Amino acid sequence: RAEETRLAELTKQRQELEMSLGQLRAEMTNGDDVRLNLLRAKTYLDVLEGRTPRPAPADLTAPSLNGMPTFLRPVAPDPRQYATEVQNWLDSAGRRMDYNDVVNYLITLQQSFLTVLAGLPGVGKTSLVTRLAGATGLTNRFLTVPVGRGWTSAADLIGYYNPFTEQFQAARTGLYEAVSRLDTEYRRGEALPYWVLLDEANLSPLEHYWSDFMRLSDPESEPVLTLAGALGNVRQQIGTGLRFVATINYDHTTEVLSPRLLDRAAVIRLQAARDLIDPTTLDVPPPLPMLTTPQARSLFAETGEPFTADESELFRKLRDVLENEDATADAARR
Repeated sequence: RAEETRLAELTKQRQELEMSLGQLRAEMTNGDDVRLNLLRAKTYLDVLEGRTPRPAPADLTAPSLNGMPTFLRPVAPDPRQYATEVQNWLDSAGRRMDYNDVVNYLITLQQSFLTVLAGLPGVGKTSLVTRLAGATGLTNRFLTVPVGRGWTSAADLIGYYNPFTEQFQAARTGLYEAVSRLDTEYRRGEALPYWVLLDEANLSPLEHYWSDFMRLSDPESEPVLTLAGALGNVRQQIGTGLRFVATINYDHTTEVLSPRLLDRAAVIRLQAARDLIDPTTLDVPPPLPMLTTPQARSLFAETGEPFTADESELFRKLRDVLENEDATADAARR
């Protein structure tokens, strides 16, 4: 009987060893898990042994991310001529748009750090921004960030400082790399525009995850983004060409924009009846030449000149129409 008991114990141990071996084989064949575990182990060992890698200084001779634009405009065109070029490009790309609407987008995107495109799902908000990026030559200077539900802070959008590695842990959105690129270009003396699309921006509260950029929407603010670093705060110069475009939906599944955010943003409403892309258009033409930031500012920035009598009257009529629309919409909701 003692031999039977010993045999049973050995059999059980063999089964446990075979099970552990099977689990170990499964873990070792999963490359992602192996790399993740090794990375975690290295992080802890570096901290315990005093090896704390620090970020390398920016290489000002390195090429810009995604390459430079194919070509720039040597001379800024006439504003009306440029708006007509953009309108014709959009038309050939399947986005037929009135001339006044094109001018509205060009002026708004130049003068507003954050532009919000609002409308029902499927109206074509994201495709419109993509087409406008092509029409203005920003195909290689255009970042799309799909906003996730449950984003609560800037760490979700751009990243956070990791005290274990003493490095900034960039988010997967690519925004940190874009900001670093703008900082390098600023020190090179380059002044070029860059657009960031926050797609489905109100799936999470925009004023929470976009909080690091909220201050920069004020015209008097210095265009500097401050991020935590190993030796204290790190100042990233973003220049004056960075623009954010946020698309939002009108439905019960999304967050309401706060008054604090609306005070800092330009809001454009899209309508399906006139803003959808022509599905018969398959080929998108090559991007138009790109304007530098100073050129775009000279064409579409605020002039600071007071309204004429006719302009003041037109502004009053537009304000009355918009206020009546808001009042009618509020009454319909009640």
